[in-house]
Amino acid sequence: MIKVSNADRIIFPEIGATKGDVVEFYLSVAHLMLPHVRGRPLTLVRHPRGVGERGFFQKNVAKHYPEELIGRIEMPRAKGVTVHPAASTPDALAYLANQGTIEFHIPLSTKDAPFEQDRLVIDLDPEDGDVAKARAAAWACKELLDGFGVDSTPMVTGSKGYHVVALLLRPESMGATAHKLAAVLLRRHPDILTNEFLKENRKGRVLIDWMRNMGLATVVAPWSLRARPRATVATPITWSELDETNPDAFTIEDGLGESGRPDPLSTLEPFDPLPLKTTVERIVDEEGIELVHFDRFGRRWVDGQVKREKRP
Repeated sequence: MIKVSNADRIIFPEIGATKGDVVEFYLSVAHLMLPHVRGRPLTLVRHPRGVGERGFFQKNVAKHYPEELIGRIEMPRAKGVTVHPAASTPDALAYLANQGTIEFHIPLSTKDAPFEQDRLVIDLDPEDGDVAKARAAAWACKELLDGFGVDSTPMVTGSKGYHVVALLLRPESMGATAHKLAAVLLRRHPDILTNEFLKENRKGRVLIDWMRNMGLATVVAPWSLRARPRATVATPITWSELDETNPDAFTIEDGLGESGRPDPLSTLEPFDPLPLKTTVERIVDEEGIELVHFDRFGRRWVDGQVKREKRP
């Protein structure tokens, strides 16, 4: 059992949740969360003094983290490697929470195949938190994936939008396919969807952030807290719950770990990525859909150069 230091320190001032509450939360949801983080390099969002103070992202494992509790996963980078922390037990999650971790972020790949994803995530980011449009975008994703025979489920992010998640039968590089899938979605629903990363160019539409499926990009882990005033939780839901569930619906106070709430991700039918790749490529070719390319900062590229967007 992890001994919690400064357990009564207020971490979420708006609701009075303490550091001890955060540690207890992660212990309570560990049975739900660990299947999604085990074997994956973690990126931590830490707020040691609470969410009222500025936090920071941590990729490198701290040297003082006990090796018998916190694993190490080396991931390649432009120069050298990054040694990430890893968690495979409830106590590991609790230890990291005791170190001030509020959010856990994961890549869509594991240490065994770092550049091949084992899940597909479509991140839907609505402008100004327009929940109705975010829901419409999620339903549009489901309709398209259903047509390809891909089973999926939504996840509330604990922030403004939704993720639509599907699981692969085997690891596969999915960046190019996700890009084309987003382009097909945009062609079908240009009134509610956009590929514009600059908010001033979205014109009220929902961003399809397909770049989460590239390389070592990360997403918030299922069942992770968010560093937001109400201590919201990124929670997988069912399609039948979507129309009744806002992106920030669940909080630390809901007792998700003790409620017996199931994990819809655990019952998803994994899909074979190759038929999806082939079908999406055919649609893009047949319909002459233009692929707009971006770099990792969301900047648009045209003819190998960054296009400088004019601000309205």
